[in-house]
Amino acid sequence: MLNYILVSLVAGGFAWEIIKIGVPILQQMVEQKRTARKTLNQNLDPILKASDELYGKLVSLAREDFSGFAPKSDRAKPLSHNQKYVCYLFAQFWGRIEYIRIQSQYSSVSKLKKGGELLRFIYTCETKKFRILDRSMQRIIGEAMIKDENKTFRIMSLNEFMRKLDIPGTDIYKWVEHLAPVIKDSANEKTRQQILRYGIIIGALIEHFDPKHKIVLPRNVYVNKLTDKSRKFLQQELFKNYLPFVSEKERFYTK
Repeated sequence: MLNYILVSLVAGGFAWEIIKIGVPILQQMVEQKRTARKTLNQNLDPILKASDELYGKLVSLAREDFSGFAPKSDRAKPLSHNQKYVCYLFAQFWGRIEYIRIQSQYSSVSKLKKGGELLRFIYTCETKKFRILDRSMQRIIGEAMIKDENKTFRIMSLNEFMRKLDIPGTDIYKWVEHLAPVIKDSANEKTRQQILRYGIIIGALIEHFDPKHKIVLPRNVYVNKLTDKSRKFLQQELFKNYLPFVSEKERFYTK
C-alpha cells in the first residue's frame, strides 16, 4: 500500500511538471496561430485588391496587344502616362508583398495552410523563371512604396508616385528606372509574353483566394494572347511544379 502511494505521488508530481511545462507551450502555439491568422487576414484583402488592379490593366493591355506602348526605337523617350501607371501597379503589388514580409518575416503566416499557399505565390512571383526584374530589385521597389508616418504604414498613392517620377533622383525614381525599360519594351513579343505570363500568376492568385469574387470582380483570362510556347510553359512549369494546388488551372493555359 505504501509503495502504491509513493508511486502515485511520484507519478502525480511528474504529470504536474509536464502540465506546468506543456500548458505555456500550448498557449504560445495558440497565440502564434492567432497572430498569424490576424496578420494574414489584414494583408490578404489589400494584396487581392492590388492584384486585381494589376491584372485588370494587363487584361486590357493584352486585348490591345500593348498597341499604345512604344516600340524598341522609342526606348529613349520618357515614360508615357499610361506606362507610368503600369509601373505603379507593379510597384504597388510588390509593396503589398513586401509589407507582409516586414510584418511577419513570413514565419508566422507559414503556419497556416492558406498562408503557406500565399507564400508559394510570392515565391513564384520572385523566382527567376517568372519574375519581371531581379528578385532584389522587385523587393527594393516594394520597400520604396511603403511609407512610415507616425508608426502607421501605408502604400504610396498614385498621385505621389506620379509626382516623384517627374523628379530625377527621388527614392522611387531611381528604382523604377530599372522597371521602365521592360515596360517600354512590352511592344516586343518576347517581353510582352514575359509580362503576360507574370500576369497569369496574378490572375491565379485572385481566383485561388477569392474564387467567389467577394472582394474583386471576375475577369477574363487572356489565353488567346499567349503563344503556344507560353501556354505550354505555364502548364508544365507554373502549375505543375510551382502552383499545383490551384484548382481549375486549365483555364489559364487552355484555349
